[in-house]
Amino acid sequence: MGWKRVCILLFLLLLISVYLFAEVIEEPEETRRLLLYYEVLPGSDLSEQEQALLYESLLIKLAEASPRVAPKDFRESSIPPSDTEKTDAAEQMEADSWLHFVVAGSFAALTVKVRLLDMLTGQIALDRTVERAYRRGARDLQRENWEELTSPIAEYYSTALSKNINRGMLYFEALPGTRIQGSAWKRLKVAKDGQISTDVPLPATLPYRATKPGYLPIEGQIYMDQTEKVVSLPQEQGARIGFDIYLNNFTYPGFDFIYFFVPDSVFGKVGVLTYLLGIVLDDDDRSDGSIFVSHTLSHYNLSLGFYLNASDRYVRPYFSAGAFWRIITASGYWGLEPIAPFGFQPTFGFEYSRNPNRKVYFDYSPYLYWTGSRDHTDLMLMSFPPNREPSGYLPLEKLVIHLFNFRFGVRLIL
Repeated sequence: MGWKRVCILLFLLLLISVYLFAEVIEEPEETRRLLLYYEVLPGSDLSEQEQALLYESLLIKLAEASPRVAPKDFRESSIPPSDTEKTDAAEQMEADSWLHFVVAGSFAALTVKVRLLDMLTGQIALDRTVERAYRRGARDLQRENWEELTSPIAEYYSTALSKNINRGMLYFEALPGTRIQGSAWKRLKVAKDGQISTDVPLPATLPYRATKPGYLPIEGQIYMDQTEKVVSLPQEQGARIGFDIYLNNFTYPGFDFIYFFVPDSVFGKVGVLTYLLGIVLDDDDRSDGSIFVSHTLSHYNLSLGFYLNASDRYVRPYFSAGAFWRIITASGYWGLEPIAPFGFQPTFGFEYSRNPNRKVYFDYSPYLYWTGSRDHTDLMLMSFPPNREPSGYLPLEKLVIHLFNFRFGVRLIL
């Protein structure tokens, strides 16, 4: 009975040990196979022993820098001259990246240039030059840690792709409420803390477009070559002020001041259209044969509107609605026009430009004159000169609608 108890106890201890050992052991992390090219330029004042010591120093510090890197020597006598040939040689030796050391000078004035190429992404992950002076030769070299070279290499491989990794995490830093569209994810909306993340394929080139009301849209591409990447979006606020200079029906000049309540999106306008001086090309509209025409009337306008698409589009349609007041400035009378003193004006327009600050635009802006009574409506229609037919005017009970009214002008954004 005693031996049986001892065997059972030993068996139980063995099971417990196996279980605890299995819990402690972590799954081994995949290492990257890094092929090392070591080259000493002609004319360098380094003995073979010094060259070997320098290479061993670099190799040791590199191997200690990251557990994810497994360095491998390139032992051929001649190093492939081009990046493509280096990559081909590395593939033949089953490496997935290569590191080229180029050494020049002497221990008194040493220059080491390093280039690291990740073959999984095709990216030059490091391109750096370090200069050193070792007055006591190899004794100074023993204390060298090469952190300027090994630290960025270790940092890169901490998040670099591996052959068994095909997904990564992309982080955006932007203003809260920014919406980000992309081909590899559904529409994202940046949270209140100014960040949003999404899972994306690796490696990949990912186009994106970021928009936020009041700010200029941002478009670009992200080359996703690491398991984690942070992209900060440099958002710029849109325009607040603008000016319109136009001709109404290609005859009478007008001017509007624009203020954007939401930059480049929602706007208000205040302006004036004057009939004091106009240019007409139609002979029927000339009273004395001159191309200039004048009426003692001006419109003072107020409107609100909004654009229907983003501010970086070449063609931008918009809509606005407003009111106008008709002011007579004759020698014997200054004030509101008595028959139709004010009215309403919807506007359907579009602007075109490849320059965000200078645009041309065209509006369809019919007038809705408020007469207040049928008698005033009839009086307004009878106020046209006998030689001019009031075509395009639609009389209603208390309104006269002028259907054929257009604007063509230049818009300046500040």
